[in-house]
Amino acid sequence: MAGSNMARTLGAALALSSLSACDQPKPRSLPPAAPDWARPMIGKPMTAFVSQSAACQGAVDRAEPRGPSGVTVHGWGWDPAAQTAPARVILTDRSGRIVGAGQGGAPRPDVPAALPAVPDADTGWSAEARRTHGPVRAYGLVAGGGAACLIGELAF
Repeated sequence: MAGSNMARTLGAALALSSLSACDQPKPRSLPPAAPDWARPMIGKPMTAFVSQSAACQGAVDRAEPRGPSGVTVHGWGWDPAAQTAPARVILTDRSGRIVGAGQGGAPRPDVPAALPAVPDADTGWSAEARRTHGPVRAYGLVAGGGAACLIGELAF
């Protein structure tokens, strides 16, 4: 009889431990908020990496939610001093802390159609940020590094 009580107790303990393992939170990997080149920059002040230069032409058009973990921000930019579209974009909060980043070079034929001074149609960019509300400021990294030009700001 003692053996059967022990077997029942052991069986119940095993059943409870397997149930409690099911109830434990599972580790979730969030999608990256930035491309590899920008990951060391996230959460740090922009001034630790670049200085702000003259403003770019451009706009921050929209932010699309990517679930509960953040947004994808889209826009276009043109650096009139360098006569090129920024290849890389960083997003900051109002205090200048980097909260996301992305790549430029997306087709935006509407830009040179509306602004003949911008001859390149590949001025579009998109950037990821682990934020669910804004505002964010977008900066184009100036070719050659060391400086960034303000593209615009968006509250969402």
